[in-house]
Amino acid sequence: MNTGPEVYPPEALADDEPRYLRRQKPLEIRRRKFGGKSWPAYRRWTLIGAAILAGGFLSYHSIRFLLFSPSVEFAGSSQVEITGNQFVGRAAITEVFSPDLGKSVLRVPLDARRKEIESIPWVEEATVERTLPDRIRVELVERTPAAFVSDLGALWK
Repeated sequence: MNTGPEVYPPEALADDEPRYLRRQKPLEIRRRKFGGKSWPAYRRWTLIGAAILAGGFLSYHSIRFLLFSPSVEFAGSSQVEITGNQFVGRAAITEVFSPDLGKSVLRVPLDARRKEIESIPWVEEATVERTLPDRIRVELVERTPAAFVSDLGALWK
């Protein structure tokens, strides 16, 4: 047994480092601009943005159609359905809606028209509602007459 210093072969003591200790060339690391983990997030935000744009587009055109389309236009007195009138003439009711001719049925101020109809002396209560696409329904409750007075003086003249 040799207890002295170990003797290395001369090739091990040469200037060159062994292969496993050599420094390798620095590697150029290419980073992706969009990491693999972030693609689902970008895809999700793109879909959300597209859905918002599509919803806005549909909302805009739906509102534009309902407010300005000729198919929902209030064109005449034939589009007013009146029920419950016995003493009040149809012309008195349809004249209340004359300022709204040519507008969309959705732009008719129903509460204001109801108050105008209730200001007619024979009308006790009125209900005014829209019936899409282009109708207005008026339901009347008329006052009950207590007595009719005839002008007898006209008969004796």
